[in-house]
Amino acid sequence: MNLQQKAEMLGETIFLGVPVKDFEKGGRELLIYLLNAGLNPDSRVVDIGCGVLRGGYWLIHFLDPGCYCGIEPDTERLAIGTRTILEPEILEAKRPRFDTNPHFDTSVFGEKFNFFLAYSVWTHASKSQIQTMLTRSYATRKTAACFSPPTCRRAGHTRTIKATSGTGRVTSRTYPAAFIIASDG
Repeated sequence: MNLQQKAEMLGETIFLGVPVKDFEKGGRELLIYLLNAGLNPDSRVVDIGCGVLRGGYWLIHFLDPGCYCGIEPDTERLAIGTRTILEPEILEAKRPRFDTNPHFDTSVFGEKFNFFLAYSVWTHASKSQIQTMLTRSYATRKTAACFSPPTCRRAGHTRTIKATSGTGRVTSRTYPAAFIIASDG
């Protein structure tokens, strides 16, 4: 059974938190966005709001062992991802790490990340959760943050965020709520 078929089967009985239609394609697109932003197999990625691992599935397969971290406060969705979506042998070989903190505090991993992926979280997380994501995170000097791809853009929705880069410099910018951000700190 392929990934799309798994999602469709699961989606018949439970809500996955993401559309089942094009489940596989949507996850692959997240990987492609990050590859275009410079993702390499040894990049450190934190997937904020990783859910059932629609994007995480592809990232975990691509990244070197131990390079993927995911935060998902909904333990049932995370369990679906780790027990049903992701293959057991990949889970064992790639050693992804997960946390369920509701504040999306990436510092729990004690990692310096190259990429922060927050797909749909960006449009419904509180301002304080976004602040926590960005200010408590360990970032490398060159960090890319990807928040909801342009295909999800909603007119008129913007967020102003202040973030510290790996150099300690504070920046404040206003971004569309659904936009990819890739910066070098």
